[in-house]
Amino acid sequence: MTLDELRSYISTIKHLKCDTDTLEAKAAVGALPQGLWRTLSAFSNTRGGIIILGLAEAKGEIIGVKNPAKLQQDLASMCSDMEPVIRPEIQSHRIDGHTLITAEVPELDKRMKPCYYRSAGYTNGAFVRVSDGNRKLSQYEVHMMLSGRGQPKDDETPVPKTTLDDLQPRLVKGLTSRFTQTPKRSLFASVR
Repeated sequence: MTLDELRSYISTIKHLKCDTDTLEAKAAVGALPQGLWRTLSAFSNTRGGIIILGLAEAKGEIIGVKNPAKLQQDLASMCSDMEPVIRPEIQSHRIDGHTLITAEVPELDKRMKPCYYRSAGYTNGAFVRVSDGNRKLSQYEVHMMLSGRGQPKDDETPVPKTTLDDLQPRLVKGLTSRFTQTPKRSLFASVR
């Protein structure tokens, strides 16, 4: 993120006097806000978004953070506590004599949703972004996201370090004979 982009985001928050569906400002002067994982989950499950630490949300006032290196480390650790793990682009920026930390959180592919805070589990740790806030996913919404992942394809993936010698010839012969003996019916229709 460039300084001009960051200034534009700050200007948006100052003008609106609140967060947006893709922008979250937190004072975070000395430490990460405890519930920041909710925003990480929400942005990951919705359209992605930008977190700005060191910016007071209500006024859009730049207040900066005290220990940028530690804050970046703590934020990266929190991202590792998400399931699936997320890797936003985390940067520090110097503006008007203050240091701000930004995190650009991308939206996850639907095959990876829902993103949730591991310690809280699916039912309490998965959120979406609605307007300027994070909303906990209902059990139904979690179920729909999980079913949206599609059918697992693990059975199509080769098993490492195996060869044809690992197959049982009797079973392979039985399987292939079903293909040749039932040309008009599917394999699965004949196996009942």
